[in-house]
Amino acid sequence: MRVVIGTGGTAGHVFPALAVADRLRDEMDADVLFLGRAEGQEADLIRAAGFPLATVSAVPFVRRASWE
Repeated sequence: MRVVIGTGGTAGHVFPALAVADRLRDEMDADVLFLGRAEGQEADLIRAAGFPLATVSAVPFVRRASWE
């Protein structure tokens, strides 16, 4: 089985995703690929856990009305 997991930039999202990935890899022999940003805490944690990371360019979501 192949699985892609997308994560946010905070450890609050990355740590649960890593726990799920570990279980999938260990119990179901899944190939797990993470999708996220190349910089910051997210990339460091995923790579340190031994999972591959495919990177995307991302910008913060604007949560207010803007003419931009």
